[in-house]
Amino acid sequence: MSQSENRAETESVYPLDFAFLYGKPKSGGVYKQRCEDFIVKEDLGFELTGEGEHVCLWVQKIGENTQYLARQLAKFANIPARNVSYAGLKDRQGDTWQWFSLHIPGKQTPDFSLFEAAGVTIHKVIRHHKKIKTGALAGNHFT
Repeated sequence: MSQSENRAETESVYPLDFAFLYGKPKSGGVYKQRCEDFIVKEDLGFELTGEGEHVCLWVQKIGENTQYLARQLAKFANIPARNVSYAGLKDRQGDTWQWFSLHIPGKQTPDFSLFEAAGVTIHKVIRHHKKIKTGALAGNHFT
C-alpha cells in the first residue's frame, strides 16, 4: 500500500476536522485584531501634588513596550534610566494609558511636547513629591 493510500484510509476512519467534531459551534468570536481592541487605563488612586522632584507623565502608548519607552523618556530628559519609574508593565499589543515618573530634582521640567515616539502621546505633565513605585496604583480599567 502506498503512503498516500494509507493516509486516505486513515483519514476516512479518523476524521481530522476536530473543530466541528460535535457539530458547528453555536456562537463565535474574534480575538484581538488591532491594538485598539484592548484598552487599559491605569488608576493611581491618588492625586498628584503639582510640585516636587518628580515629573509625572500621563502617557498613551499603542504598540509600545513600557521598559523601552521608559528608556526613551530618560534619554529625552537627559537623566539615567534608573530615574524613571512606573507602577507596572502594560501590554505592548494594546492601547495603554499609564503614569511614568522621572526623578528630575532641581532642574526645569523638559518640554515633553517635543518628545517624539511612534504610537506615544503624552497627555499630562505634572510634578509630584514622590516617585511612582511599582504596584502603587488602585487598579486598571479595561475596555
